[in-house]
Amino acid sequence: MGKILNGFLSRLSPTLLALLVASLVIFIAAVDHFIGPEISLGIFYLIPIAITAWYGSLRPAGLLSVLCSILTILIAQQGWQTSTVMLWGGIAHVVFFYVVSGLLVRLKAVLEHEIVLSRTDHLTGLLNRRALFEQMELVFNLARRQRTPLTLVYVDVDKFKQINDTAGHKTGDAVLGAVANSLLAHRRRTDLVGRLGGDEFAVALPDTDHHAARALLTGLNKQIREIQACSDEVTCSVGVATFLAIPNSVTEAISFADACMYEVKQRGGDGISFIVHHRSTRASE
Repeated sequence: MGKILNGFLSRLSPTLLALLVASLVIFIAAVDHFIGPEISLGIFYLIPIAITAWYGSLRPAGLLSVLCSILTILIAQQGWQTSTVMLWGGIAHVVFFYVVSGLLVRLKAVLEHEIVLSRTDHLTGLLNRRALFEQMELVFNLARRQRTPLTLVYVDVDKFKQINDTAGHKTGDAVLGAVANSLLAHRRRTDLVGRLGGDEFAVALPDTDHHAARALLTGLNKQIREIQACSDEVTCSVGVATFLAIPNSVTEAISFADACMYEVKQRGGDGISFIVHHRSTRASE
């Protein structure tokens, strides 16, 4: 139920969200006025205030806190004449509503930050394996529905263990970061780039056939070779699998691209191998 409500409120435009909040405030005020001053419903104003703070920002939530506090005072007095006690009560309401709003805004920021961290590879800043697979599922489903080609690139750093052993893990980490930057340099806005783990990376290229993939990846290995580690150039084995018929799962697609990359490894690495799924043509360079 909570997920459904959150999804509904998240999809509302700012105008519709403001109308919803205004309707809630009017409804609560009307019911509070009907019941009378004996029972105050002021606490229920937290509902529209919380919605404003969570899905909007602190400033409108603060303004709404003042408005709701004024309504609470007026309804409690059934008029404009207020006593000192009611005035202090109104101030207390404003402070309470504003503090709750601030806590909600802060909590949302912390949660969003934690979500980003949980989906990001801490070393390279790319999507981690779990986040990459989740995003690729969406891309694969879209390609399957629209019947568009999709290309998956599997990248493995050659002799990475040797780099770690001879130059140290700090240099190895720097190499992984540089390779990640090279992949990002060849990425379009719609492409997905992630680290599968260790020295392996994957790139999903939506709506991209074999020829477009070749054009996009031109110069990738050359750029990677310019990364210096232990006075030796860094090279990668790259497998590029283009799917005209989208596989049933991301794991299956990864296995095709992995096998394509492994062919480059068997030839000594430092190259790119292309394969078109459901076609016999295969190209290497």
